[in-house]
Amino acid sequence: MAKTELNGKSLESWLWDAACSIRGAKEAAKYKDFILPLVFTKRLCDVFDDEVNRIAKEVGGRAKAFKIVKSDKKLVRFYIPLKPADTDEPVWSVIRKLADKIGEQLTDHLRAIAKENPKLEGIIDRVDFNATTHGQRDISDDRLSALIEQISLKRLGLNDVEPDIIGRSYEYLIRKFAEGSGQSAGEFYTPKEVGMVMAKIMEPEPGMEVYDPCCGSGGLLIKCQIVLDEQMNMRSRKNYAPLKIYGQEYIAMTWAMANMNMIIHDMEGVIEIGDTFKNPKFRVKNGLQTFDRVVANPMWNQDWFTEKDYDADEFGRFPKGAGFPGKSSADWGWAQHILASLNDKGRAAIVLDTGAVSRGSGSANASKEKQVRQWFVDNDLIEGVIYLPENLFYNTTAPGIILFLNRKKSATRKNKILLLNAIREFEKGDPKNYITDEGIARIAEIFQGWHEKDKFSRIVNRAEIVKNDYNISPSRYIHAADGEEYRPITEIVEELEVLDKEASIIKLIRKLFTEGLRGEKQKMTEIGLMPENWDVVCIRDVGEVITGTTPSTKHPEYYEGEYKLISPADLDAEKYVSTAHRTLTQKGFEQCRGLPKETILVGCIGNIGKIGMTNNDKCATNQQINSIICNKSFNPHFVYYCLKFSRTRLENIAAKVTVPIVNKSNFEDFKIGAPKKNQQDEIAKVLTVLDDKIEILDKKKQTLLELFHTLLHQLMTGHTSVNDIDLPGLQ
Repeated sequence: MAKTELNGKSLESWLWDAACSIRGAKEAAKYKDFILPLVFTKRLCDVFDDEVNRIAKEVGGRAKAFKIVKSDKKLVRFYIPLKPADTDEPVWSVIRKLADKIGEQLTDHLRAIAKENPKLEGIIDRVDFNATTHGQRDISDDRLSALIEQISLKRLGLNDVEPDIIGRSYEYLIRKFAEGSGQSAGEFYTPKEVGMVMAKIMEPEPGMEVYDPCCGSGGLLIKCQIVLDEQMNMRSRKNYAPLKIYGQEYIAMTWAMANMNMIIHDMEGVIEIGDTFKNPKFRVKNGLQTFDRVVANPMWNQDWFTEKDYDADEFGRFPKGAGFPGKSSADWGWAQHILASLNDKGRAAIVLDTGAVSRGSGSANASKEKQVRQWFVDNDLIEGVIYLPENLFYNTTAPGIILFLNRKKSATRKNKILLLNAIREFEKGDPKNYITDEGIARIAEIFQGWHEKDKFSRIVNRAEIVKNDYNISPSRYIHAADGEEYRPITEIVEELEVLDKEASIIKLIRKLFTEGLRGEKQKMTEIGLMPENWDVVCIRDVGEVITGTTPSTKHPEYYEGEYKLISPADLDAEKYVSTAHRTLTQKGFEQCRGLPKETILVGCIGNIGKIGMTNNDKCATNQQINSIICNKSFNPHFVYYCLKFSRTRLENIAAKVTVPIVNKSNFEDFKIGAPKKNQQDEIAKVLTVLDDKIEILDKKKQTLLELFHTLLHQLMTGHTSVNDIDLPGLQ
């Protein structure tokens, strides 16, 4: 970060010293709502003095200049109604010389400034410097006087500090407050380097409209303008239209902070206050206003929005096929709002939790979040994902990702996503890690150039993403480390927390054995023992049997697409077949018989009796599988479990040749037991729940093993250490 030396001390250091003058560095963040408006007001007063001095040179003195400005306030950007007794003294001296009732008088002065400048109403007059809590002043006059004196030591006028320097220093102060604010830091601050990566990749152009729906202190919007200024400077362009900046913020004090930040950077924008999710302020007619670029860092995993909130939307933000992503996380709800806020050529960069790009993938359970992610992939709206380093953000050690959306991808980028794993692109800092300027440039250049780099970036086509069950986490596709790859511990732990909730089975088992099971009378049949009220039926009575086909391999255009061509090798791992070793294009799929969702798949050549079920309607099988599309009298899940139970009998009817075969005719004659449909449904429901739990527990075991080996590696190589802590129940 650039430093500007003022009397031997950088502006950043001086500002931080001023903040610490109240009660020291540890307490400074608690007083940010007092400190930031005062620094802002000091800048306003000093700039106003410069404007008065300019007029004074033309009219013959400051006393006359004060009168002229008072009669025509348009001569200055912000009119300051503070006039020192000696007009040759600076305007700020009115505040500096306060001696009694300092909190009360300071509050009155700031409210007077806001009253004269409607743009500042609700911004600098929000704080009561005389406020008390339980009879105790929030900031005493003594401490307030010390703060004012510290701020008075430096002049912040136009000739003293350029807007970009004071702006960077103001952001530095905000960052320092974030360091001491714990969880609340995420409400108002995104690390500078993350914002710069986003802004550089967004490539803003003069006059573009840029929007942040949850803008915090406005840092992401400001960085877009900074990047534009840098680009114009490199092109030697001095005259160009600035960005048109728009933002909305829910928290009142943070909204005020954003407005002050914009003004102190000498930028203009419209920052509205309110709940963007329930009441977006930027509208045209009956819809949302759309923008050229959107940058955002919404609060991760918000869980206070319900399905009713999504259903009540009047702006078309949550389309059919996407919509409600589940109550536990609104990450993809924000992505949908942002997509709806883009114009037909718009692009967006969104900071989200790492789990947003992987949760639900590879699980047999239906996941609303994965369903929305799938909708974005299938509609080719995702341009790329960057996996960030750990411990950058001030309210968490989790790494985070940046999701990039593009409404008009170029022909070369269609149906492809650039994944970039920047997990190791950091330097250790205190208290947080950071990405160097060289690292920012490297990430942005790779993404902008759409380049692949070993252990850093990959271009992945949609077929591969479908094969990985719509997991778009860069860590899934790119091994960033030398030797064995280790995922961040925070990501593994987060996955374990989700699995722990899903795998809780004690209540289920207790309910099942106390309420759900009863004895049945039995009978002996030609296929063995079964309940007395069941019938013996042939598979041909259950539904249509189909033997698959393999499209000609002489047509490469048939392969490597988004449709699954399932073989016996893809069966038995889980109930639903989520991935296949071979995939088909639309043309290849047209050569096969497409299968609907919940078609039962049974291996009939070689791997007799291997069984699975389709999880969507984009599946076909090769000739080694017989499929059953059940009629309305049969529950496909019940039939699936019947065949799983009957695998030995199925193997016994296979033709005894070199490779065992069950042809279509023999398979259609194969017999199973079946009750009435309502009883099938009850049996299928119980077995499905337990089956799902088994899959989750298997995945939990694998994730725990991964955590063990990751910790083993990090502890033995010095990447992390262990404090002396009590681990109850683990000894």
